[in-house]
Amino acid sequence: QAATPVTLNMALANRRTMEENAALLMGMKSAFQLSNDKVAHIGDVLSMTMNKTAADFDGMSDALTYAAPVAKNAGVSIE
Repeated sequence: QAATPVTLNMALANRRTMEENAALLMGMKSAFQLSNDKVAHIGDVLSMTMNKTAADFDGMSDALTYAAPVAKNAGVSIE
C-alpha cells in the first residue's frame, strides 16, 4: 500500500508502467534488505539517479538486478 503513490510517481516521471516500477522498487528494497518505511526514499534515490545520469530505466533496472545484492554484501548503501 505504501508503495503505490511512490510507484505511480515513478511511472509518471519515467513513462514506464506501474508494474515495471514496482518490480524495480521492490527489487531494490529486497536486495538492500530495507524496511517498508524506506520505500519513498528508495523511489527518490532511483528517480534521482535516472534524472542525474544517462541511465535509462531498462539499463538501470537490468544492472541493479545483478549489482544491488553484490553492493549490499560489500557494505554499499543504496545511495
